[in-house]
Amino acid sequence: MSSSDEVSSRSLSLSSEGLAQARESFRRTGLTQNQFVLRLVEQHRRTITVQPLRRFLRGESIDRENFKIFCEALKLVVEEVLESQIPAREQLLQSSLPLIQKLSTLDDKFWKPRLLNYIDEMSAELEITVQHIHNTEELRKSRQIAESVFGEDMIPFSIEYSWWEAFEFGYKALYCGDEMVGVLTIHPVEGESANQFSNGQIVTEKLSIKTVASCQEQPCSIWYASGLFLKDIFRRSKRNPIYQLLSIGMNMWMESPYVTFPVKILALAVSNEGEKILERFSFIRAKEGPQMAGGYPLYILKLSSKSDLLSLIRRRHLN
Repeated sequence: MSSSDEVSSRSLSLSSEGLAQARESFRRTGLTQNQFVLRLVEQHRRTITVQPLRRFLRGESIDRENFKIFCEALKLVVEEVLESQIPAREQLLQSSLPLIQKLSTLDDKFWKPRLLNYIDEMSAELEITVQHIHNTEELRKSRQIAESVFGEDMIPFSIEYSWWEAFEFGYKALYCGDEMVGVLTIHPVEGESANQFSNGQIVTEKLSIKTVASCQEQPCSIWYASGLFLKDIFRRSKRNPIYQLLSIGMNMWMESPYVTFPVKILALAVSNEGEKILERFSFIRAKEGPQMAGGYPLYILKLSSKSDLLSLIRRRHLN
């Protein structure tokens, strides 16, 4: 695939009808393009420039994340204003994904292996991307995926929401086409809170999460990776993309201005699969389950520099 093809496959544009709706919605805001972008920067706490907005309002292709942000701000439904650029076979694969996932839960020796093979073929053809979680709807979708692993041990949604509000950048979603299939969450933690947690004195939901503003003022060196989740059908497929989510998500995290090295990442292993993933990524088992307030073993990863993480990714063939 050429670089131009890759950019195109990751971009979205408005249909002619959608463009007319977008221009009218923008006109009704009464804002200049610069004012509109500044408002979005304050709301989403991320870098947004005026150039993609100009292209958006000209009907040109822009990256998926900005496209969704602009549509949300202008109260446009993405699916209704989007110019379809998806080939017919990919549309079929995308539309069949929810049904295939449901059927895959059936305990049927004939159908289950065939459905898993189909998922392998589909994930090979559909675009795999990692994006930030921008709104509560996406946050709830990510929580549904996490619940399939944690079950009743999930932290309350009110706490999850407060963590997301404090540090939205820490929530990454893995998409197969337009379907969210995986989640990676990592949060900046206050030093004293991290010590209490590591010593088994407090449970996960008592952690004190730093805000974007505080990390901008003073980048954080202690982080808590609260989850790495994948929909069950993808966990059991041959092309398990969980390592793509981990490597891409960690690269995005590493390149942000909120991290300072050396860095320490804390994580709990809530399943045997989780233990294997953490150990493959060189996390060290620091505390056994009975030593922790929540009952799960504590794992810690220490990195002295960005090059340490890049080297780790290369060694573990995660890129």
